[in-house]
Amino acid sequence: MQKRADGVTQSSVDLTALPIRGKVLKNGQIEEPIYLVTGANGFTGSALVKSLVAQGIKVRGMVRREDALESVREMGAQPVLADLTDFDAVHQAVQGTAGVYHIAAAFRQAGVPDSYFEDINVGGTRNILE
Repeated sequence: MQKRADGVTQSSVDLTALPIRGKVLKNGQIEEPIYLVTGANGFTGSALVKSLVAQGIKVRGMVRREDALESVREMGAQPVLADLTDFDAVHQAVQGTAGVYHIAAAFRQAGVPDSYFEDINVGGTRNILE
């Protein structure tokens, strides 16, 4: 771990220097794994997408609004439209990925019933895990 000038502790592990992460195909080519990031257009999710892409890691960025797809594409990730509360959409977004960074969540919205937060934060996490 390294401490940056701004006081933030940062891992010094260079993920691009790790052993081959992909699957070796019959023709000898390496199929690079792709990782899903939920909430890819949010504050934390977009920072993660940018970091992973900068390290040469393939990313599929999941968003729930169609108007966010282009921003995910501009970050260098493969955009996918899915709502965490839609099991089938989440299942399809996860297909073919090597792992999931589940960042999406409902956060600080006044006047919204508790059930909204439970549907997204609990139900959505359940959909990711299943």
